[in-house]
Amino acid sequence: MAARVTAGENFAEVVAVNARIAPVGSVNVGAVAARTNAAPASEPPTDAPRSAEAIYEKSCAVCHAAGIAGAPRRGDTSAWAPRIAQGKALLRQHAIDGLSAMPPRGACTDCSDGDIERVVEWMIATDGS
Repeated sequence: MAARVTAGENFAEVVAVNARIAPVGSVNVGAVAARTNAAPASEPPTDAPRSAEAIYEKSCAVCHAAGIAGAPRRGDTSAWAPRIAQGKALLRQHAIDGLSAMPPRGACTDCSDGDIERVVEWMIATDGS
């Protein structure tokens, strides 16, 4: 942005100041242009639904893959059978509210109730129970 010359100012001084600050302005404008012309991120927008498997891998597998703190291992039908026998609604509620060592939402702090319900359904379906 060029400075205005007003009465009483030396035109040469204004030109010199503009020349000194021009690189700063170019850097800032260039940074804005780089951000607006950048390729879109590879991640889906945060409001896009995540797959149940992606949520499981990010938040649930930590315990359910290894059976930590009594978490039934994914694929262990004998561990899941008595839980499933209590009803899917109770399983979903335990996953949302937490149970024993499992924190609410299985530590997926940005998961909605619907996300958790989808993960429970996915885990049941993929465990062969």
